[in-house]
Amino acid sequence: MKKIQSLISSACCFLFINIHAQVHIQPSLPTVGLVQKNQLWNLLLINGTTQPLSGRLELILRDRQTGTEMLSATTTIFTLSKGSMQVSTNLLNPIQYNYTGIDLNSSINNLLSVGTYTACYSFVKQYTDKQESMAEECVSFDVEPLSPPMLMSPADSSKLDIQPAQFTWLPPTPVEMSKHLSYDILITEIKPGQKANEALQENIPFYSSSDLKNNFLSYPATLPSFEKDKWYAWQVIARDEVNYAAKTETWTLSIRSPLPPKIETANVSYILLKPNDDHGGINLITDRNLNIKYYSFDKEHESLIRLLNSTGQVLQEVKQKISYGDNFLALKLTNNFFQGQVYTIEITDEQNIKHTALFTIK
Repeated sequence: MKKIQSLISSACCFLFINIHAQVHIQPSLPTVGLVQKNQLWNLLLINGTTQPLSGRLELILRDRQTGTEMLSATTTIFTLSKGSMQVSTNLLNPIQYNYTGIDLNSSINNLLSVGTYTACYSFVKQYTDKQESMAEECVSFDVEPLSPPMLMSPADSSKLDIQPAQFTWLPPTPVEMSKHLSYDILITEIKPGQKANEALQENIPFYSSSDLKNNFLSYPATLPSFEKDKWYAWQVIARDEVNYAAKTETWTLSIRSPLPPKIETANVSYILLKPNDDHGGINLITDRNLNIKYYSFDKEHESLIRLLNSTGQVLQEVKQKISYGDNFLALKLTNNFFQGQVYTIEITDEQNIKHTALFTIK
């Protein structure tokens, strides 16, 4: 007798599980991207029973990181036909929402805020005098903007004459998705041989600021000054509380040294430097002011000008900033130079080619 009761009990249990399993819910949500509130109801329902079922859908949306309930919702009662059935808000309206941890108004086209979510659905069968949950299904998805923040100014690889007064960037789009948007900015010196991204990861920040509410940083003169002729990397991180963080690209900038005052060339005689020991004769100067014209095919760099006597001894060395194209350079000779002797001017370019000229003091 006990054996028969056990078999009957097992059969009833199996029958209940089998009936319960005959209704399936398959959400159609993107795993990552933009999600509108009405998209939460894009579902495929499968009725594996032999007859239509009358019932409603219930939804609980939670923050996946904290477990906080963001909203709950209940649809109107509808008929679930046999077989598969695609449903949406058009069939399920009116839908009753209860917002507990999310800031959304009643518009069905509203975008969900940036974050990580778990949506749990249940199909509740409606009887005359009772109701029964026939199916449950949970799905996880992430809401992210279409694009991360983007840097605006100073432009990438800028060589500035003065310290930048402001750094600006564009917010992630669409900005309406982020209810508590803030920014972190990081500026780091780039050491020789480093890439910009490496500098941001490995070096101590030259300047950093967090929780900025606007998409710009004013940089007054009271903040640390950028050293001239050094390169700096900068990057912005957008945050929406703990739910989202996205980085911009890494841009670079440099503050160049002031250019020497332009020399009026109309009444000044310049000694032209030529490559490959083509001196072109001996140039005469009348005082200790040495004016040189040198054409460079290299990008901007620092070069060493050497002045040698007739035996090849270096008498004077001067470092100069050399730009691409014509360079008009003015040097003041030391007291090591005397009248009647022949001297050599020498500049070596980036290809290790020497450019020279001869001069003497009259």
